[in-house]
Amino acid sequence: MPRIAIRWWMENVIGIALITPLILLWYQACQQLENKITLELILLFSLTILMGQIIFLSLFNLSSIVDPTPAWIFPFIIWSDLRAGRRYTALLILIIFSQALWGASYGLGHYANCFINPY
Repeated sequence: MPRIAIRWWMENVIGIALITPLILLWYQACQQLENKITLELILLFSLTILMGQIIFLSLFNLSSIVDPTPAWIFPFIIWSDLRAGRRYTALLILIIFSQALWGASYGLGHYANCFINPY
């Protein structure tokens, strides 16, 4: 019973921490309709998605050369927060989280063994 309660609690925390800010921030943005997509924003998202693929989905299988850790993604989050703002940073974090969850569910990348032994 405690394991089930912990899993429910973790799922609720994920929803509150990731999905709710994204909905609230983008709801305000859709009402204003001031989309400024620049080359820097496209580059930021492209590089972050590529780095997420390398870390969380073992895209180039760099584990024999160097161990890609999730800390490699922090400069992209900081870059997004400083240059793009809250809305794009929340979207970027959701993309990163989705890649990590996808890799863990398929047994790939940094969190490959997390679903096998979650505790």
